[in-house]
Amino acid sequence: MQIYSFDFGPLNANMYVVSVSKGFFIIDPSCDPDKVLKIFDSGNADEYCIYDDFNQNIDFSVDKVLALVATHGHFDHIAYLNQWHKVTNKPVFIHADEKICLSDSSYNVSDLFGMPVKYDVPSEDIFNLERIDLSDSQVKIIHTPGHSDGSCVIVLNDKLMFTGDTLFSGSAGRTDFINGSYVKLHKSLQVLKELFKENDYSIFSGHGPSSFSMIELAQNPFLA
Repeated sequence: MQIYSFDFGPLNANMYVVSVSKGFFIIDPSCDPDKVLKIFDSGNADEYCIYDDFNQNIDFSVDKVLALVATHGHFDHIAYLNQWHKVTNKPVFIHADEKICLSDSSYNVSDLFGMPVKYDVPSEDIFNLERIDLSDSQVKIIHTPGHSDGSCVIVLNDKLMFTGDTLFSGSAGRTDFINGSYVKLHKSLQVLKELFKENDYSIFSGHGPSSFSMIELAQNPFLA
């Protein structure tokens, strides 16, 4: 498995290209696909690789994209969803509580930043990702409301965790947007805390650097 991270979309949200044996996941499609494709075509993608247990070069192609995935529906995380759907013809896997973000700029909070946008893309329930046959890979979805009602954490092979804006390195997501709740976020973080006590995870968040669960347990005040 290989993970590539790009953060040149709005508000520097992290978009992840995840390579598995049968193809690729695009997690939080926040960056321009034309720019991402040029990076892979130029042979410079290694600069963006943050995890690699393949030890081999990959041939990225939009034809091999298995799914577009959104940890939640805020515009900075799905900024280029329309464009990624156009080039891949794939729906977006998103929690049912976040589907309103596709059609309502107040819920995807783009109107708060003076750039209201909507997304004309078919969607599937994010839990359907768990049913995709990946041979040597396994997907698990954890619903973690708080930053938004339908925020989710995506876990691959019980060791790689994409936390969106639920958990950051040394911090956690804000709760002052529509459908945000500190009480719900606290409960969600406690769920993650218990998982971190049982297993070690590499943490890939929606903004900022990656981390490790053992570091977050020891240093993140929101997991106290």
